[in-house]
Amino acid sequence: MDLLTDILQQAGLQRAVLRQREGSAPWVITCRCDRSIAFHLVRAGQVTIEGCRCSQRLELEPGDLVMLARGFDHTVTTRTPAGQEVAVISGHYRLWNDPVHMIFRELPTTFVLRGAEAEEIPAIRRLLPVIEAELADLQMGADSARRGLLDVLFNYLLRAWLDRHTGSETGWAGALQDPQLVRVFTLLHTQWTRSWTLDELASESGFSRPTLARRFKQHTGDTPLHYLTTLRVQRAMHLLSNTLLPIGAVADQCGYSDAFVFSKAFKRLTGESPRDFRQRNLAEAVARQEGEA
Repeated sequence: MDLLTDILQQAGLQRAVLRQREGSAPWVITCRCDRSIAFHLVRAGQVTIEGCRCSQRLELEPGDLVMLARGFDHTVTTRTPAGQEVAVISGHYRLWNDPVHMIFRELPTTFVLRGAEAEEIPAIRRLLPVIEAELADLQMGADSARRGLLDVLFNYLLRAWLDRHTGSETGWAGALQDPQLVRVFTLLHTQWTRSWTLDELASESGFSRPTLARRFKQHTGDTPLHYLTTLRVQRAMHLLSNTLLPIGAVADQCGYSDAFVFSKAFKRLTGESPRDFRQRNLAEAVARQEGEA
């Protein structure tokens, strides 16, 4: 099972259209990304990225990639001499709700992949010319192709960030280096409705009960069964946002036979009841549609 894909799908990421801004300096782009994971790729010229959560100005050169994983409004400003050409490819993923999975807490505010580093990643090196060609192409199906390319580039950036955490002893990214813990994650992600006990999970993943508890806590700061609750609540958020299933049916599909127990777990992680979450989500969706009309 692809754990990262499962996490991103359940978090409800919604991609925006990949776009390119190019032209003679000076110019500036204001990006409204307070609830998005954004990225920018500099293809020509030099730019500066500034925003309320940037600890410093990010100065980017041709070939540099930046991922702004903790959504915030920011500007992209040219710093190339006036009259010279600047080209930036941008994209972002909207997050209508705050995901509860720990990976979203571990993602850095900004992650920069310099041009020389990107060149050393064959997949990214081969992908960039394809992206440029599609952005310049007005043939039928171009929008669909761009959305697919956005997915691919975003996943390559996440892989690059995960690779930098290889050998880390803490965090979800570091835990992925342990094959036995990956087995634990896979069991929980594929059988989230099962009423697991720590003994059963340890037995099926090849751990002793104490070793599983210790290793899981060491890497994630969490317990396996609380991690399971997180997965269930994230799935519940997805169902509450995208279906009209009654609360009891959502609870059942997420592994809870008791709707009250489900509501209590949901509120403990999100700060609101399932019913309040659904009503707020619906109101925000209506407001978005009216704003886009």
